[in-house]
Amino acid sequence: TPNINNLKFAFVGGARFKSVFNFVEVFAKNFPEHEFHFYGNPMIDADKYFELGRKFSNVHFHGPFKNPIELPKIYQCIDLVLSTYDTFYENVRYAEPNKLYEAIYFEIPIIVSKNTYLADKVKRLNVGFEINALDDDEIISFIRSLSVQMLNEKSQACAKIDKNKLININNNFFSNI
Repeated sequence: TPNINNLKFAFVGGARFKSVFNFVEVFAKNFPEHEFHFYGNPMIDADKYFELGRKFSNVHFHGPFKNPIELPKIYQCIDLVLSTYDTFYENVRYAEPNKLYEAIYFEIPIIVSKNTYLADKVKRLNVGFEINALDDDEIISFIRSLSVQMLNEKSQACAKIDKNKLININNNFFSNI
């Protein structure tokens, strides 16, 4: 059960979008009781990200990790996974990142960008939340609105999904080529 007074948010992978940076900056300034963890190193503007860690004691960097070997250990330590992307890039509006399947597999609610195919899927499956991570007020009201009941509901929705359906097996596809 998540501790609503000390939630652990994380970004797992190579952060490279303004929406991630903005979310973390707003989060760090306004919610010192909660923690934000980066697993993996930023792919662009690394100095800006690391400055957040120097400036705010609730932002932590864990560096590179072995994927997929270390994923169970990582997801066991977090309450929510951030997977927001900048929606002004057209491909982002239609992308379906692996983070969705990791979140479902490890039964951790996911936070995604509004107005995307991914957000529609997250809503339909009830496995996470959609926000505009470039809107400071929306980030603040989202985090304030979180409850143990909401987080448990999203985790339970993840748990109900057959894990075998999360694995991409391309045998038929490859045999046809």
